[in-house]
Amino acid sequence: MSLPRWAYAMLALATGIIGIASSYVTARFFIFGLNRLETDDLLRESLISAGVLMTVTELAAFFVAALLPRHQLRALRFKLIASGLVLLAFESVTIYATQVAVFDAVTAEKSQSIDLRLSIDNQRATANALRKNGMAQSESTSAWTRQLGAASLAQAATIERELAPTLANIGALNAKPSLADVLGKQGVVIYSVSRAMLISIMGIVMFGASGVLARAASESTPESTVISAPLYISTDDRYLSIRNGVQAGVVKPSVRGLQLAAPIGTLAARTMLTRLESDGVIARVGKTWALRP
Repeated sequence: MSLPRWAYAMLALATGIIGIASSYVTARFFIFGLNRLETDDLLRESLISAGVLMTVTELAAFFVAALLPRHQLRALRFKLIASGLVLLAFESVTIYATQVAVFDAVTAEKSQSIDLRLSIDNQRATANALRKNGMAQSESTSAWTRQLGAASLAQAATIERELAPTLANIGALNAKPSLADVLGKQGVVIYSVSRAMLISIMGIVMFGASGVLARAASESTPESTVISAPLYISTDDRYLSIRNGVQAGVVKPSVRGLQLAAPIGTLAARTMLTRLESDGVIARVGKTWALRP
């Protein structure tokens, strides 16, 4: 039992959209890593363009390989699939290297955050000492000493005011645990690479399925032209029904076309094609058949 042509076309469109979306997410991971690591704008843009082109080529290779006929263009299909797998392998290495570099960058940022926190603690200790000293001096009977105390209190307030934004940023950063904190370096790299590769493979599979469905839609016979052939009719009756359909131009003279027109196997379809050729209804053109004029 086969689906109508519009159903094949809709399924091809749906799987193609899913494949494109998956590859878009993979490309976003790649671009994110480059934005975090590469400081040179021109080189970063060139690497991003190369990554996007690699992803598009990978999708196109599997889509076209699925769309091409299995037997007639077998060598080309093999080359396309092999090229797509090579691109996928290179993509895997690139994603791994990017994730390792991103983790190292995040670790360095956390280390800097710790050093900055120690510096802030030292400055706060200084501010507390100035405040305590200023309060003690403010209680002095000497006007000069009270003036020094007021200056110390003002300096302590300035230090606290300047540290407030930095303390808020560090607090927000430390309040959000990351995957690196939970899984560690090896765990987060394995998780990130596996996630990216699963999404990439899902995109390739769905886009390849889109090609297969598009080919099925192109080979599908419209419902109105399908010959109704009950299972109980004789072989000769089925042959005559298919022959009439071929001569009328509503049945495509191919194995797939005959199978869409009647519930027969591949061997039976090839036998009928040979018989149609011997009867002068069709003629072989290369590896295919065509209706004789």
